[in-house]
Amino acid sequence: MKNIKIITLLFLFSIIAIKANAGVDITKFIIDSQYLTNNLKLRLNPSGETSFTAKFTVVKGIEIGITNAVLEVILQEGSTQTVISNQLTRYSGDWPSQNNVWEGAIDCKLPAGKKTGDIYLRLTRYEGSVKSAVTLSVTKTSLDGPTVPVGPNRPAPATPAPDIAGAIPFLEYYGDNYNLYYLRTAPQGMPPISVFRGLLGYGAPENTPGSVPLYWYSEYKNPPADEYYTINKQEYERLTYNSTPFNVFTTQITGTKPIYCHWNPITKTHRYMNAPGMIGSEWVFEDVKFYMYQNKQITTHPLPEVDCEELYEYYNYGKIDHYLTTKKMDYGDWKYVKVLGYISTIQKPNTVPLYQYYANNKTDHYYTTTKKDYGEWIYEGILGYVYAESQPTTVPIYEFYDYSNFDHYFTPVNRNYPGYGAVGLRFHILPYPY
Repeated sequence: MKNIKIITLLFLFSIIAIKANAGVDITKFIIDSQYLTNNLKLRLNPSGETSFTAKFTVVKGIEIGITNAVLEVILQEGSTQTVISNQLTRYSGDWPSQNNVWEGAIDCKLPAGKKTGDIYLRLTRYEGSVKSAVTLSVTKTSLDGPTVPVGPNRPAPATPAPDIAGAIPFLEYYGDNYNLYYLRTAPQGMPPISVFRGLLGYGAPENTPGSVPLYWYSEYKNPPADEYYTINKQEYERLTYNSTPFNVFTTQITGTKPIYCHWNPITKTHRYMNAPGMIGSEWVFEDVKFYMYQNKQITTHPLPEVDCEELYEYYNYGKIDHYLTTKKMDYGDWKYVKVLGYISTIQKPNTVPLYQYYANNKTDHYYTTTKKDYGEWIYEGILGYVYAESQPTTVPIYEFYDYSNFDHYFTPVNRNYPGYGAVGLRFHILPYPY
């Protein structure tokens, strides 16, 4: 009987380990302050190479298999990446057995004459000798202007504007003392205690073909209570019209993404996001209200076509939930795993919408090309567009489901996953060039 229990425990542990599908995640990348100017720029050597040191923290999840990791600091100029550091390697047997945390410093040398670009930490992961994933740090330092992690008392980061003359950035802030989300075209004039949350998108200049004005309304109380943005100018109960900051689009065109409007019935406030979900169970998704220009995210490889994005896989080890998104950022308990492939941001020939659902009481994200009522799984929006049928350049994506832990798992690798039952082939996407 005792042997049976031991075997059972070992089997359960193997299920958990494989289910974790954990990757290796960069949790910190910071250039030492002695190498930075007062406004957080890298202090460049005008007469030669610029030497500096950066600190990092890398965390490895629980896995089965051999995982080796290689770290390098790179300078990204457009789609070109140049290694500017020595190479650090952590082999599978070298990871600390207790916390799987790798901390250290890495020496770098920026070539003479370099004045533009972004500095990242690049992590290359190997399963044995086979390259399985490449990750760039969320934190970066730009040579022509600093960008810093989102957080309290941080300024808005410099973001590359879309290739549209006169495009106007729309920045999101959170007023903790007011419990209110603000959207502004500039950081000036914000309440003293405001946290920069991110870039929602870019507004179009007035008279841009196909665009309409965006109207800004507020509920004025002490403290302020709500902000509302709409393409319909009219009288709204409790709301006062402020201004028209720029134009937006009522239908999606190339270079734009939908803006999702959410309503919090508890605080009676609105919030707007440029990706579906990951907002909290207290928020109710109302609808896509309009479309805005979006700046391109930094990618390791050039995108294979116009109006497509990398599809990222994240995983919550505690709640056992796989999450897919096209927006790479810090999601708290959901840790980055890998790039699954590429999906379209607008509907193209032979593509269909990929709908996102979420069951809060089960902590489970679900993705499907069929929009309907799924009971506890609540509709959150369209993640992007995928191919329903195989194309010459696509790979299939299979669905697996863990009935015990209520976890949907989507992967291009069709094999047996202990604890998961095979559901079937669900859609096709463009492959990522590992």
